[in-house]
Amino acid sequence: MEFKFKKKYTEQERKKDYKELNRKHPNKYPIIFQKMPNSTLENLNKEKYLIDPELSFRQVNYFVKGKLSLEDEHKNIRFFINGKIPIKYYEIVKDVYDKNKDKDGFLYLGFDYKPKKISINKIIFFVMIFILLILIFNIMKFLLKNSLKNKQKLSDQNTLLNNSLKKKQKILEQNTSKNNSLENQQKFSDQNTSKNNSLENQQKFSEQNTPKNNQKKRKKKKIRMKVKNQRKRKIKKLIKMNMKVIIIKRKDIKKKSN
Repeated sequence: MEFKFKKKYTEQERKKDYKELNRKHPNKYPIIFQKMPNSTLENLNKEKYLIDPELSFRQVNYFVKGKLSLEDEHKNIRFFINGKIPIKYYEIVKDVYDKNKDKDGFLYLGFDYKPKKISINKIIFFVMIFILLILIFNIMKFLLKNSLKNKQKLSDQNTLLNNSLKKKQKILEQNTSKNNSLENQQKFSDQNTSKNNSLENQQKFSEQNTPKNNQKKRKKKKIRMKVKNQRKRKIKKLIKMNMKVIIIKRKDIKKKSN
């Protein structure tokens, strides 16, 4: 790479210039900056700058960016010794100057725009965050599905319980209706017994009035009494059986409900 500063001035003129600068500023190093060929960056206002030897080239990067008025913080400047050898940001100006200064005493550096590269670690980091977000989303989705399933199961169980309670209620109502019917039968039987008693009383009165037929009537009475007693026994047995069935059913219903 050819530097314009060398074309403008002869070697002797450049040496004199260096001696004057060194006499006036012994703690500064003279460096010539020129943009690289085919670079999209603008040229600096001047080529020659005095730089502190203790600076790193990362700090020189900020210095040149300030001169070029680059507002984009993501743009970095990279430097090349004599427009060929790239310089790393951690290198110090003094070390580079001592090793690579020209015969005339100046250090010649080319500069160009360096796009900021995304490191592999950052790419891995973003990929991991993306995977974690997907996992969290899938976990939340799974939990929501399970909660909905549990709610559905609870609702189904409640409906089953309600249905079972309705069935039990129906059975109880049926049993109460049976009990009522049995009670009505009992009342009817009591009414019949009262009627029979009245008939018996009438029969007694008639028997007293008709002493001749007493024996026959007594026999008939005995037969009737036997029949009546048998009927009463049968009715009582039926009532007891029904009551036992009702009590057993109620116990079963209580056990199921518990």
